[in-house]
Amino acid sequence: MTKRCVFLCIVAFVCSLGFSQTILEPAILEKVQNAVFEVVVEKPSEGSLVYEKELPLYRIAFAIRNDRYHPLGTAFLVDSAHTGTNAHEFYSAAHVFNLYGDTLYGNFYLRDRDGKLYPIDKITGFSTDRDYISFTVKDFKMPATGGLQVQDSIKLNSQVFSVGNALGEGIVIRNGILTSQTYENENGEWKWLRFSAAASPGNSGGPLVDSNGMVLGIITMKSENENLNYALAFADTQKLPAGTGSMKQTFYYNLPNIFSERFYHKFSYQVPLPLPIDEVKRKLTAEFKSYTEQIVSSLKKQFSPDGKQGMTTGLGRVERQINDFLPNFPFTLYLSDTGLWQFGTPGSLAEQELEGNGSVTIGSMMGLTMGMIVKPDNVSLESLFLNPERYMEYLLAAKKITRNIGSESIGIESFGKPVETSLHQDMFQRTWQVNYYQLPFADAMVLSYALPLPSGLYVMYGLASTASILNGFTQDLAYLTDFVLAGYVGTLEQWQEFLSLPEDVCGKRPAVLQNLEIERLGDDTRIFNGTMGFTLSDSLFKVDDKTTISLSLGYRSKAEGLELENRSIGIYSDVTKGDYKYLVLSRKLAPSSEGQRETLQAWEQKRDKVAPYDGIPYDYRTFTYIDKVLYPKGVTFQNRNEATHVYVLSCELQGTGRGDEMQLFLQGVENSLLGVE
Repeated sequence: MTKRCVFLCIVAFVCSLGFSQTILEPAILEKVQNAVFEVVVEKPSEGSLVYEKELPLYRIAFAIRNDRYHPLGTAFLVDSAHTGTNAHEFYSAAHVFNLYGDTLYGNFYLRDRDGKLYPIDKITGFSTDRDYISFTVKDFKMPATGGLQVQDSIKLNSQVFSVGNALGEGIVIRNGILTSQTYENENGEWKWLRFSAAASPGNSGGPLVDSNGMVLGIITMKSENENLNYALAFADTQKLPAGTGSMKQTFYYNLPNIFSERFYHKFSYQVPLPLPIDEVKRKLTAEFKSYTEQIVSSLKKQFSPDGKQGMTTGLGRVERQINDFLPNFPFTLYLSDTGLWQFGTPGSLAEQELEGNGSVTIGSMMGLTMGMIVKPDNVSLESLFLNPERYMEYLLAAKKITRNIGSESIGIESFGKPVETSLHQDMFQRTWQVNYYQLPFADAMVLSYALPLPSGLYVMYGLASTASILNGFTQDLAYLTDFVLAGYVGTLEQWQEFLSLPEDVCGKRPAVLQNLEIERLGDDTRIFNGTMGFTLSDSLFKVDDKTTISLSLGYRSKAEGLELENRSIGIYSDVTKGDYKYLVLSRKLAPSSEGQRETLQAWEQKRDKVAPYDGIPYDYRTFTYIDKVLYPKGVTFQNRNEATHVYVLSCELQGTGRGDEMQLFLQGVENSLLGVE
């Protein structure tokens, strides 16, 4: 016999050992098909979403497009003789049913090969870490072929078949090899079955069967980087205590602005069974939410702005409390991966013009989208605040959110009206409007927080699954509002509108603005924050509706806790009218000896009236400037080392060589000062 003949005989012999069978025999196939079901929910409506154009639904497969139900996964019926119960008991993967998270989906059903639906009734067992669930259904009649039998003996390198609702297109069967048993990663409490039969989204919860149609395990997850998928050995479902459902969740919780740490948690909870599925979901969701709230509450004590590891601690703490800020785009305070508290804005900001001189500046950071809306002239601030549908449309015009239909992405123009609206007051008594919007097609939601400012609204929002939004995101965004530092800038007209917002609509004024007065008094304009300000005559500085007024803010630790303070008041004339001028009155705090060298030097320069803080005009580019230090009451140049703060009066006139005019202007401004003590 030739070598070639010997080789061919060996190949034929190996194939005859069992690798030639690639399909189930007809009788076995019939039994499997009768015992495996789709897990479906009623397909949600479109809700209030508005798209940029008609959805090209023809790109979706006909069967899926015309199905009234949305497929989630697979379940199968097990022979009652094996489970030891008289009830018709079904098995699936627990994650298919999202047991501990809110959802926009309604009732869960099983659907058989003929399209008949069976409402899921009671949960009889589950383990979320092992990812299995067992349950009964209503009005079910056992098929003549019965339920599937179980094979407890695991034979590696044997042929297996994955059975499930692959890609939501109905039950399909695919073959492969049972390759190995692998310990679960955390504690090695059980072994996963690894197999090479293909598994697609929708296969979860389906049976892994042998060539005789006997169940080896429950398909749970797909491998991330190779075609070796996971199943839970069915025998492991029978080793757990009867009459009890177990939820065990180990996870990392990340606060959005804490880059330096991830917080590891273990959640454990048990439910006595059997119970209706709605009751199980309600109990688990409520307990898991409560646990998450406890986590955030604990972390807030640690990382809130005035917490044990907050911004008042660590390197740079002096600077964070004595400096004042007037950001063009609101800052968000974050703890960097180097352990330093820093102020940040999105790295790439895009601007979109709106009608009526409005605009949107928008970017992303910390897994959130952040947008600053300057309201159009023809829209009042109150009406904008009361119309979250409109201001989210502004943001969507500037930064698209899309829905994919086949290979096409369709922009969402509007979320419609929010399904829930409330008010949230942060630690600095600023009032935010909170809105929840639904995206039913994805079982997702958008959560937004909007802060009114003189020129418009600052909005930060997140898009995630319904379960994530109503649990983690709800706590995270409320927590994050305490770290936002926004400058208050607007025209006189905008300020008057902002300060007149009704409390029953927008809440009380924040503490930092409680004593603020901005008003016209005949030919004078009074701007006073309770401790410092001006009464400017029109002959000195003509303030009209388009004059810009700014307030910078800074942090200050007091016995009552961390507060926001108004550190400067600025007034800017309309640059389009010529002869531009501005004046700024600032309150500068003395740093402690723990401040950085540059901080101490900058303070000494002001305290000692060293140039440019010597009250002498100077030219820079195309403007004339002057900066003058004013000591508070009881402080002179001789005892200036005792000063806890000084005031700096800064003025600017358009054009150079206007030193004499600047001196007269400065004198007039000094005569108009209020407070400064």
